[in-house]
Amino acid sequence: MVRIVVGVDGSEESQHALRWAIDEARTRDGVVVEVVHAWTFPEPCRRATFNLPRSLAEQDAASVVGRSVRRARAETNLDVPIDANLVEGEPVAALLARAVGAELVVVGHTRRSRVGRWLHRRSVAREVADRAPCPVTVVTSGDGR
Repeated sequence: MVRIVVGVDGSEESQHALRWAIDEARTRDGVVVEVVHAWTFPEPCRRATFNLPRSLAEQDAASVVGRSVRRARAETNLDVPIDANLVEGEPVAALLARAVGAELVVVGHTRRSRVGRWLHRRSVAREVADRAPCPVTVVTSGDGR
């Protein structure tokens, strides 16, 4: 199976990346767009006395993927197969794991303020682009097809 892996996190940038991946898949034969969303059980919930069920965190992650795919379906003529995957873990690790054997990884990139760049030394997009075992396309909200 030929795959284009695309990371989604509910942001506008990831939505642009998903649309870009769908457009790219149309130019290739037999390609499946694999939507990947990494999620973690929030640390405060692990320590809370009310014990937020782990399933709620996973349901929230699933709703992010569902909204992204539904929106892409409404905004494009979605004529390529979509395979949605929830991966418990950090985004970089999840995308790198799914990139093994993929033809392409597509990620969105958020432009950050100076403070944002200082707090988050390296972006997910940069980490994936530097370490992926296959070609990577980084899509910004200004990129259009």
